[in-house]
Amino acid sequence: MNEEINFEEAAPWLVAGVTLLGGGLRVLLLGSKGMWLDETFSVWLASHNVGELLRWTATVDQHPPLYYLLLHVWIALRGDSPYAVRLLSVLLGTGTIPVIYGIGKRLSGPLMGFAAAVLLAVSPFHIRFAQETRMYTCVKAEGKSQRRESVAVSRVVAKRFHRVKSPVPPRLAASQANAARARASSARGRAQHASKR
Repeated sequence: MNEEINFEEAAPWLVAGVTLLGGGLRVLLLGSKGMWLDETFSVWLASHNVGELLRWTATVDQHPPLYYLLLHVWIALRGDSPYAVRLLSVLLGTGTIPVIYGIGKRLSGPLMGFAAAVLLAVSPFHIRFAQETRMYTCVKAEGKSQRRESVAVSRVVAKRFHRVKSPVPPRLAASQANAARARASSARGRAQHASKR
């Protein structure tokens, strides 16, 4: 019990260290590779003024404009070199590490949250996508914060109604009944076929 309390007190510092580690892994070799077509499209789109950016996003791109608006401001502040434009995605990707800790902590406690943060920090897939000038990490960070809110609501509802079982939706109940009838019919057919031998 005392170990759990000590870990819970140390967890924010440990998560900060893991977040720094994850940020370092995402920055490693950031400017060493060339930009690919989708990345150059992101930079091209973000280099327009806001009105044109929104118009192009609505007509050409299927992604929401938040990332492009952030990249527009980022380019104005940091420039448009491959390292500079990818750094925005790195920061957003690194920011998801403490968010995933919060989700894990809320679901299963500080140890599970810490484990989730470590796994995300060293995940090769997350590192790769955090090094691209695309909206992947922005969408991931936004999705995780929305999941955190829905998890909180789910927990409150579950505590409030923990004894109430949710009814099976009618379509699912009918489907389950049809599947049970089909299994029973198939079993009868196999039994009849076996008895004729």
